Amino acid sequence: MEGGIRPKRQSILIGQRSLDVYGETQQGPKFVVWIIGIFRKWGFTIAKYPWIAIAICLSISALSMVKIVLTPQRNEITGYTPYGARAKDEFQEYQDFFSAQGMLPYTSYGLPVAPYLFVVAKDNGSMIRPEYMRETVKILNYAMNNITMLNRVTGQNESFNQFCDSFCQLNEPIRQFYNGYVILSEPGAEPTSRIKLNYPISSVFGRTFSLQPNFFGVELYNETEDEIPRLLGAAKVAESVLNSTDLIPELPRLTNMKSVKMLTMQFRAEHKPGWTNMDVKKWEMKMVEVFERNYHSNLVKIYAYSQSYVEEEMVRGGIIMIPYLVVGFVIMCACSIVSVMTRVDSSYLMIHEWQRVTEHMRETPKKKDSVGHRMSEVLSEVGPAILISCLTNMFADAVGSFTSSPEITLLCTGNMLSMCVAFIYQMTFYAGLMSIVGSYEIGGDVEEKNRMAISIAENRRQPSKFHEATKPVISKFMKEYVEVMTTPVVYVGIFLIYITYLGLSIYGITIINISLTATKLFAMDSPLLELDHYRVTYQVPSYSMATVFISNPGNLSDPQRLHRINMLVDDLEHLNGTWGQNWGPVGTKFFMRDYANFQQTFGDESDDEFAEPDDSDSMTTTPATIVVKHFSDDELRYFLKWPEYDYWAGFVKLRNGTHEGEFKPTVFHEDGVYLDLIDNMTTDTWQSVLGTLVCMAFVCFIFLNNVFTVAIASLSVLSICAGILGILSWWGVDLDPITMAATIISIGFSVDIPAHVSYHYYQASIQEGPTSRPADRLANCLSSVAFPAVQAALSTILCVCSLLFVNLYMAGVFVKTMILCVVLCNLHGLVFLPAILIMLDSIRWAMRPKGAAAQAKGTAQKGASRKQKNARVRVIGSIKRFIRPGATFTTRRKVASICNGSTGAMLVKDTRKGMGGWWIEEFDPFSLFWPLCYSAGGAPAELAEEKLD
Repeated sequence: MEGGIRPKRQSILIGQRSLDVYGETQQGPKFVVWIIGIFRKWGFTIAKYPWIAIAICLSISALSMVKIVLTPQRNEITGYTPYGARAKDEFQEYQDFFSAQGMLPYTSYGLPVAPYLFVVAKDNGSMIRPEYMRETVKILNYAMNNITMLNRVTGQNESFNQFCDSFCQLNEPIRQFYNGYVILSEPGAEPTSRIKLNYPISSVFGRTFSLQPNFFGVELYNETEDEIPRLLGAAKVAESVLNSTDLIPELPRLTNMKSVKMLTMQFRAEHKPGWTNMDVKKWEMKMVEVFERNYHSNLVKIYAYSQSYVEEEMVRGGIIMIPYLVVGFVIMCACSIVSVMTRVDSSYLMIHEWQRVTEHMRETPKKKDSVGHRMSEVLSEVGPAILISCLTNMFADAVGSFTSSPEITLLCTGNMLSMCVAFIYQMTFYAGLMSIVGSYEIGGDVEEKNRMAISIAENRRQPSKFHEATKPVISKFMKEYVEVMTTPVVYVGIFLIYITYLGLSIYGITIINISLTATKLFAMDSPLLELDHYRVTYQVPSYSMATVFISNPGNLSDPQRLHRINMLVDDLEHLNGTWGQNWGPVGTKFFMRDYANFQQTFGDESDDEFAEPDDSDSMTTTPATIVVKHFSDDELRYFLKWPEYDYWAGFVKLRNGTHEGEFKPTVFHEDGVYLDLIDNMTTDTWQSVLGTLVCMAFVCFIFLNNVFTVAIASLSVLSICAGILGILSWWGVDLDPITMAATIISIGFSVDIPAHVSYHYYQASIQEGPTSRPADRLANCLSSVAFPAVQAALSTILCVCSLLFVNLYMAGVFVKTMILCVVLCNLHGLVFLPAILIMLDSIRWAMRPKGAAAQAKGTAQKGASRKQKNARVRVIGSIKRFIRPGATFTTRRKVASICNGSTGAMLVKDTRKGMGGWWIEEFDPFSLFWPLCYSAGGAPAELAEEKLD
């Protein structure tokens, strides 16, 4: 390298000095040479205009910070729904239906109002006890009358009772059940057929209503089991009542329900003209604020639920991670300082390389020394290494951004852009800052040249105490480790362990659970998690509502069309789920059946348009056997205004000019936005992993131009990915978009160490010849990779562990994934991969012809003997090219692998008086603290050597 910059041992993949591992007669890949030239020119440019670069970077950062502060944080509820999923269309249909009011001129589009209140007893008892029902009705009245929203048209604050039109009666079953219960509980009250408080259908004074949407966790009396106690008398029944907190303390029995664990109230309203989406969100959040923080009850616990609240909790879950990222930053800074102190971790490249260049310039001053020259040397060496790491991570995220769901696309795109911005800032802001500081450093060197030279010489001759203390320990450990790894029993055993690991990982992948719920996106202290527990326990097992939107009902005056709609509803009612048979007509709310009842009650008594209801369907509010044979638009308008049926106005829209065609039904389920990803989660994952792997292999091949290295690194990355997913499965982590994103991001981290190990092992085989022992190759390889890999692993683990303080599922998944990635990378790079490479080399060595093996053994013994005799030799004259690390020079006595070889040869400068040139000195090949090499140049001359006294 021009300028005589002394080389150091390799710990990076590609750089100016790293080109020399291709040999003295090769120049390396042309693309890499071109990249190095670009970085060299950029070094001079950034050193010339550092303040401009810093000013531009600071301006961009300031504008970005202002944008972040001014941008409101929001969360998209369908963010985790896959692209093209049916649930997206269903959710959009749901929003359009409830936010657009007919075809009137004042049609308003926006978020529909739909908060819920869930009420459970604090003693976990039944909610149909009189005092608990009374408290629930009190909560209902408060919610309907005391929480207001501004009507921008009238300028007045309106309560729910005032702005609701079509859904005001949704919670009436709770009120009517309580009223009927109070009437039947009065002293002397006799059971009457006019009041029936049964589940699922009740009736009060001729008005029939369903309890299913409001009563959950219902336990019914078993008529057969309860008949004997009833016959034995009221005393035993009373005794059983007193011994149970769930039983209703009323005799005689007033309802067929033994216990109800949870009551639910829904406050649904259409979007009004003049409302904004922010108004709706504020009103829903006011409901949360009032009942979860301000309203106090000694009997019940109240949980609020709404889309706005879910989004708010998701945003809060992401924000609470920010303070803990500072902890990780501090840890990484501390680890960076430690790595510079130990001078072995070249993953922190720029500052380390700058120190090396500065130290050399102080020892061998040159006229052309300048900030630009130093920065060009730094960037030409470390720039390509930083670039290849950046590109591999960016390609990994780029693949992830084209798969799965919008949230994962946003995550991967953001991570990809952060990698790109970090690279740009490192080449501009950080390089410019180093140039400014470097200019002062050079000025100080000029003033204190003599004193600084003496100080540097003393520091070089007297290493630090830490240096002296750690050198023998690490050297001894490396020797013993290589000896153990090259033992046949050990590397064969490790190979068998690896096969077992691979088998368990693949099996874990096959049994991984695929799931995503909104609760995974909440902080662990979110009240919604406790609410979800009650919903899963009491509501989901017995009640799950699906809303079917008929976008094209057609002309319902046509009897055939009407019959086909009735058949569609009948088919839906006869669908059975995995839990068993559904509720059928009892669980169906179909406006045509209520319309039929309306016609039957208020129409012409002589009209014979209706079939008689079947007694077997008497439990339903809208018997399935009542079929409308005649349909009238005018009559339907009166039906929708009738108080008993006015809630259907929110579900029925009259259109003019309706065309014949398909019904175009759309089924909406509240959890549908999460359920649709289950089917394509597996496909998205393996496609993302495969695409990322191909892109990374392509990038590595362009820079390394070595098929062996790329193949080993790619297979190692694939093995690491299998291990991550398999172990996460055994760890109890579900496969969801969060896990998939963490896996894709971790792929970018998993390529470095396997690529380092395979690359250095391959170069060691070239340097030491095809007959070199596997132990020599491994020693050469690990001396460059092992300790930096371990140090980087520890610093990364400490950094991500800061997220363990965050009570968030997402943070936990990322911590587990990154720790697994780092541990598996080091296991593959330092254990599995060396064992497999040694085993392959041992097999190849054993299969060689005996003559060749004997000759190689004799050559090795002869070389060792000659090495002992000629411990010190002096090179006379100049060499034809500059000496670079890893280069092999052949002399008459075949001194091989000068500088950074495992033969124990180190090129150092001969400082004895009257003696010029260079000489070879023995050293410990396992030491991580080798003396720094010098390079020499001059006119081409034939290389010769002679023994020194």
